[in-house]
Formats: sequence, C-alpha cells, structure tokens
Amino acid sequence: MTKDTPAPGRAARSSVAAAGNLVTKVVIYPLAFVAGVVVDRSLGAHERGLYAFLLLIGNFILPLLTFGFGASVIYFISAGQRQADEISFTSLVVGFAQGLLSAAVTYALYVTGLLGKTAHALDPWDLAAMLAIVPLQGVQLMGGRVLYGESRFGVANWLNIARAALSPLALVVLVVVARMGLRGAVLATVALNVALTIATLGALHPRRMRLRIDGAFLVEGMRYGLKMWVGDIATRANLRLDQMLLGVFAAPAALGNYSVAVRISEFLWIGADSVTPVLFNRLARARDDRERIELTGRVHRLGLAAMGALAVGAGVVGWWGIPLAFGPGFREAAILFELLLPGTVLLYSAKVITKYFGAVARPELAGRLGLVSGVSGAVAYFTLIPFGTTIGAAIASSLSYGIMSATAVVMYQRLIAPERGQLFALKRSDASWLRAQLGRRRAA
Repeated sequence: MTKDTPAPGRAARSSVAAAGNLVTKVVIYPLAFVAGVVVDRSLGAHERGLYAFLLLIGNFILPLLTFGFGASVIYFISAGQRQADEISFTSLVVGFAQGLLSAAVTYALYVTGLLGKTAHALDPWDLAAMLAIVPLQGVQLMGGRVLYGESRFGVANWLNIARAALSPLALVVLVVVARMGLRGAVLATVALNVALTIATLGALHPRRMRLRIDGAFLVEGMRYGLKMWVGDIATRANLRLDQMLLGVFAAPAALGNYSVAVRISEFLWIGADSVTPVLFNRLARARDDRERIELTGRVHRLGLAAMGALAVGAGVVGWWGIPLAFGPGFREAAILFELLLPGTVLLYSAKVITKYFGAVARPELAGRLGLVSGVSGAVAYFTLIPFGTTIGAAIASSLSYGIMSATAVVMYQRLIAPERGQLFALKRSDASWLRAQLGRRRAA
C-alpha cells in the first residue's frame, strides 16, 4: 500500500466521524444556546460586553500568535510524515509558549491603554485570571491538532462536547444561581479550561509521548506553518477583529449586543466545523487530485445549500425571537444578526477550499488568500466601525467574508484548471453520495 492510498475502511471511519460530530453538536448546541440566553439575560449588555472582550484573549490574540504551527501538526501527522507520539510533546510545549506570549502581549497592550474603552472598564483581577489560563488554552489548541492529525475525531468530538456542555452549565451555576455576575463568568471559564487541559493531556496518552523537543520537526513545522500563517491571521481577523475594534471604539454594552448576534450567527457553522477537519484528512489521503477535486466540490455544494436553507429560517425566527429571548437590552442584536447572516453563509466556501490548499501541500495559497482578504477586511472594519459602530461592524463583517470566499473560489479554479471544480450546482448524484455516507454511520 502506498502512502497516498487510503487504508481500508478509513473513508468509512471519516464519514462516521463527520456524521457523529454533526449529530452530537446538533443535540448539545441547542441546550448550550438556551443556557447562554439565560446567562446573557442575567449579565445584561454591559457585563456581557466585558466578558466577550475577555474571551477575545484566547479566541483572537492567541490564534494570531500560533504562527500557523497547528496546521503543521495536522498536516505532518495526517500525511504520515511524522508519528503523533514523536511530536506531541513538542507541539504541547509550543502551544504553552505561544499562550505565554499571547498573555504578555495582551498585558502590554492593556497597561499602555491601547485596548480601548471596554478594556478600561475591566476589573484588573478579572483580566489577570483570564491571562493566567491562556497558556492552558495554547496546550488545548495544539493537543486538538494532534488528535485531528491522527484522525481521532471521536476523541476530539467528545472534548468539544464537554466544552459545549460544561461551559454553559458552569456559567449558569456561578452567574445565574450564585448571582456572581461577571466574576462568576470568569471563574467558570478558568475552571473549565483547567479541566479541559487535563482531559486533553489524558486523551493524548502522556506515557506514549517522547518527552523531548523534536528540533527537526520544530523547524519544519514552523516553515510550513508560516506559509499558512497569513491565511490564519486573515481568517481569525475576519472572525474577531470586528469585536476587538468594537471593544476599542465602543462602550461595553455595544459589544455585548454585537457578541450575542455573532454567537447566534456562528451556530450555523455547526455543520461546517464538524465536516471540514474530516475533509482535510480525506483530501490529504486521496489517491489522486481528481478524487480530491470531486470530494471538494461535492462537500462544498451540499454544505453551501444546507447553510443557505438554515440562514433563511434563522433570519425569519431571529428577527422577533432574539429580543424576546434576550430581553430589551439586546434589541439591537436582532438587526445585527440579520446583517451578519449573508457573510456567515459565504464564509463556508473559504472554509472548504482552504482545506484543499493544505491537503495538496500548497499552504502558500492560503497565505495569498489571507493577504487579499485580510487587507480588504481590515479596510472595511477600520472604515465602517469608527463611524457606524455595531451596524458598521456587521456590514463590514459580511463584506469581508464575501471577499474572502470569492477570492478563494477564483484561486481554486485557477489551481485545478483545466479541471472544473463545479462548486455550486447541485447534482443528482450528490443526494446518493450523502445517503451512502449516512448509511456508513448507521452501519457503524
């Protein structure tokens, strides 16, 4: 068997993993959503904005400073160029160091006053507690990349389920039941990250790790990762730069409304985020590029159609449902949600196509995509947010997502020419293929 030939049953296991990811998230995430509504009503728009800003340390600043190394971990393991037990320890140490760097950068920005209005309203104790867990978040991030590289999607899925289930539960207990407000939200986040770090280390079987730094992999991984890094920066900037800038230019209540709208819109990515990690591994192990192109097109067509249908339904329900669920303090969130929906759907194209770039060992294409979308997104955010605050942020977000995906489609079509990607028009065979994948899950 050659390295490029899929192992028997591997495709079936990937399909089962993707379906399992989706099913479990569909079950868990609505419960998490309900708990989030209860917590947000208790916090109010002002404290919700402060909490959203604190979460940006791990959700925005940390990923920016990983230098694309996580993509290297997935690629080298999934492509069979490194064994997980050889590089797990190195990956975890790198993640911890990147977390320390992220915490240091955040603190430096805070003490110099460069984090803006919302940061000025933070209690220093809350900020210190959140900074302390960033290295742990770095460990979780790299540990998850090892699991994805090994195709241990079931384990990674259970860790995600634990996060999705335990986070709202802890928040409800400390924020709502104990009435601790923002301080309770911070303590819940700290406790959750400690527990998840321990669980991640346990899932990686520490006894199997080679407890030494693999210098050769460190160099190769950084070299590969830096090619992907610009793309990672752009993707992360398009996802969270809007909230960071709102924290700088607007009051905490404005960020509170916007963060609620963003969180609801991102529920539409449950399917995409369940499928794309599995897609990357299947693409990397495909027999030839024709098979990769066919799989990319099929997953893109089906996923985009599903996203569009979900967005229509969510738009109708969200217009009246958000103010009713969250209360009058979050009335603006409904308008922001509607403005975010187009971009939420469009970003799916970039999520799928960048997996193809990585699987064919062309990470520099993701970097070029990042350069285009990052610049255009930054221009949109810096132009519209200072003048339109939350409305400007929502419009700029959808605009930047659209530009990123349009650029990704053009780059993909040029790369595979003279083949045609056939990314948009659904085929009759797509339904049969989908039934076959679901049949594999039932058989498993």
